[in-house]
Amino acid sequence: MVCHSDGLHVKQSRGFDQTLAKAHRQLGELEARLARGRTRKTREKVEVEIAGILAPRWVARVISWTLTGESPAELRLSFATSQAARAALETELFGKRILFSDKSIEEASMA
Repeated sequence: MVCHSDGLHVKQSRGFDQTLAKAHRQLGELEARLARGRTRKTREKVEVEIAGILAPRWVARVISWTLTGESPAELRLSFATSQAARAALETELFGKRILFSDKSIEEASMA
């Protein structure tokens, strides 16, 4: 049985806000570093760094990014958070609890 808990939903949303803030901070630092044009990292290594920043649970579902340029001095990063994707994520996952029981649905509803 799947139940919705408002308290769990709020806590998951707050925790995800913190995770998103950290990802935004890290992406902003990377964006600024690339804008200065003083990086020596190849495009592939920058993409690996971005993937690492977006690795925490669900972050890649709500943050989109674009990396332009080919040589290290030309690389530029832009990123954005999709509020629609965030809302869909909250509807799909946040606040849900799965309850396991050996009772049938009829028995559980009578209790």
